[in-house]
Amino acid sequence: MLEQLTAELAESVARVWRPREELGFVQWCRDNITLRESESPDYAGRYTPAMVTPVARLFEQFLDDPTQRLLVLSKCSQSSASSHALFEIVRRVERGVPGNIVYVIHSAEEARNIGHRLDALLADCVRAADIVDEVPADDKSTLVKRLPGKTIWLTGAGSAGALASKPGVSLVVVDEVDKHKLLKGEAETIELASQRGKTVGDRKVVAFSTPTTDDGQIWRAFLDGSRMEYVCPCPQCREMIPLEVSQLRWGHCKDLAGEYDLHRVLEETLVECPECHGTFPDDGKRGMVDAGEWRPTNYHEEVDELLEEEAGDGGGEGGEIGPRPRWQPGVMSARLGDMHSFWPGSSWGDLAVERIKVGSDPLKLHGFLNNREGKPLKQGAMAAVELRHVDALRGAYRRGSVPVDPDIVVFAADTQDAAWKWAICAFKEGDCYVSDYGISLSWREVMERARDGVIYEGDERMANICGVDEGGHRAREVRKNVLPLAPWFVPMKGLGGLQVRSVLGWRSHQVDPDADASRGQAVETVECLTFDDDGFKRELYRDRILSGKKQRDGLAGRSIWFPIDMDESFARELCAEQLVKGENPKTGKIGWYWRVKGSNDFGDAVKMCLILHAASAAHLRGGLKMED
Repeated sequence: MLEQLTAELAESVARVWRPREELGFVQWCRDNITLRESESPDYAGRYTPAMVTPVARLFEQFLDDPTQRLLVLSKCSQSSASSHALFEIVRRVERGVPGNIVYVIHSAEEARNIGHRLDALLADCVRAADIVDEVPADDKSTLVKRLPGKTIWLTGAGSAGALASKPGVSLVVVDEVDKHKLLKGEAETIELASQRGKTVGDRKVVAFSTPTTDDGQIWRAFLDGSRMEYVCPCPQCREMIPLEVSQLRWGHCKDLAGEYDLHRVLEETLVECPECHGTFPDDGKRGMVDAGEWRPTNYHEEVDELLEEEAGDGGGEGGEIGPRPRWQPGVMSARLGDMHSFWPGSSWGDLAVERIKVGSDPLKLHGFLNNREGKPLKQGAMAAVELRHVDALRGAYRRGSVPVDPDIVVFAADTQDAAWKWAICAFKEGDCYVSDYGISLSWREVMERARDGVIYEGDERMANICGVDEGGHRAREVRKNVLPLAPWFVPMKGLGGLQVRSVLGWRSHQVDPDADASRGQAVETVECLTFDDDGFKRELYRDRILSGKKQRDGLAGRSIWFPIDMDESFARELCAEQLVKGENPKTGKIGWYWRVKGSNDFGDAVKMCLILHAASAAHLRGGLKMED
């Protein structure tokens, strides 16, 4: 009797209830995610992975595999990685997956932006919205959401310390890793994130970033992982091949003068298969990407002799042993560039045109590698600059003059404890002519020297733009001096390592840090030009001075010239810095750093002139404005 009642009850329940089907990540997103215009202006509405097929498949492959613990993605600038990380958070809320969640990004402002995006996604997912609506308003702020069975923290501390004291974490998302600050003695963000949730069985860590340099966190973590590549079938030989910018072919798109016809490049760029060397156009990209897949590449190149012997003895089926992974189990890493992208401006022709415009400019190449290819700038070892290198670049002109009609004259002063060391340079079609240098004990002397400028064929050319290093403890003094002269004079501040957000930028600095508007005190601000210090050092020492022989022979590059009556003491200050690899005495970490031997202040002043020239060129192109 009991068995009959149990069977009837089970039949009745089955008619009105079905267990929820466990959908894969991508299908769940299709069914539950709706994008507002604020999230995706051109593709608002029901989610589709069509525009972002590789990243959607990567997230599914990682998230739906219980054996995977860490995903590292070195990505191009518009990859939708952050969107897919937010989708997974919504999925966990909707499905009631237990465990807390931490989303770490580099600034508090960005954390708030992420919080607003998450609020919109939760509100537009019906089942998740029902759960969130039952929670009191005090428990669901922008940055902390206390939901049933979990707490979601969104933090913009930008430091690995943001991950401390967060118990029971089952999912950690680390956004823009290479922009996170590192403090001496503190673990790196990915390392610390991997330690979170050790007490949680199905824990996941997702870390992604546009890379900066090859010693940055994201690239080193990528190299340590499985190094997944998205491969697609060649339309001709059907082999599964990667798609790289280096495979683009546009050499047939030249006009009668031998110059590239950019309209033809845009329309006629081809990709060459590395296997069959056949070429094919962009119109076949959709079919290739849809048929593509992620494959790991980080294998040992050779099988150990012992394994070879075992294979020969029939140790495996057919006497064969597969490749041995180099990566730790559970660690998946991948790189994704725009070659697989369908966003506007990312066709193979678009990439080819942009690569032509980048040319050999190290600053533009840095940005192209990071933002378009998801690759870092490689910091190769650099030979030391010696006196002979600088002496070889003496030009046929004397101090205070220049041998060409300059496009722009720039003046830069490096702030010392009791003086300023300055240099003044003229630029003609990208070539730099160092005209003069010196030491000024007063601010008036600095202004007068900038006003005097350089002499070309008897005419004085006043400096067009002037920069002054903020000078550490003299920053307030520098800002006060510069304020009435802006924008002719601008303060400057170099950034290094993980502080770098962009090659050039502007930051608004308060002139007097102690001024308090609430007390009726005037709060004045001045725009400070910030720059990638390492990048411009490489341009000065490697790309201009050490490449001087090639430039003199007219082979390549952009020149730098010094006056024929240059002092040896000035030249020696251009030989004081060298890029080396080892333990950085300032941070105690192993990596690339600039070793300084003796005074390098005049070298800094010349470097600042290069920066001011680059900022002026960017401003003229409309790419770098004061209000940015």
